[in-house]
Amino acid sequence: MFTTMQKAILMVGMLSVLGLSGCASNIPRSIRETVRLNPDVSVVRDEPSAYQGNKVKWGGQIVSIQNLKRVTEVELLAARLDSWGEPGQPEDKAVRFLARVSAFLDPQIFQIGRKMTVFGTVDKQISRKIGEHPYSYPVILVKDYHLWPEEAVYDDGYYGFYIWSPWWYGYPHPYRHPGPLH
Repeated sequence: MFTTMQKAILMVGMLSVLGLSGCASNIPRSIRETVRLNPDVSVVRDEPSAYQGNKVKWGGQIVSIQNLKRVTEVELLAARLDSWGEPGQPEDKAVRFLARVSAFLDPQIFQIGRKMTVFGTVDKQISRKIGEHPYSYPVILVKDYHLWPEEAVYDDGYYGFYIWSPWWYGYPHPYRHPGPLH
């Protein structure tokens, strides 16, 4: 039937497929898949009634989080999503929106600055103030969401190509930063 080599190749292939599917399994399907008609946040902000009830997938950086009686309200600074649904960096003229999640979200986990993607329906628009400036927020009733892992910052002290030389002994490394970056 199958030779030992064919069995080994088949087993490696099956394990690869299982391993790859396991990597993406923690991201909800609604976040990974594309939404057929996904208007931009700024478009919905300009014409909220035209998009009320539409399904959208938006993401961005958490600006604030507030746990209310029945929902958690997350204010996000919108950013474009990549093919996996992960938000990039917010643009200079980014628009804010409110995501209403019908669950308790711990502010220690959903911290300001973290990236989050939400999938849900456009509800309405709310006017609030940012400082003294009035601002209109599109509101999303969230059906599914994903909090993206924090990006690790590595600082090994190496900032360029380096070949050790005995003549550099005792002198500062020409490509090293003089101190910590933080």
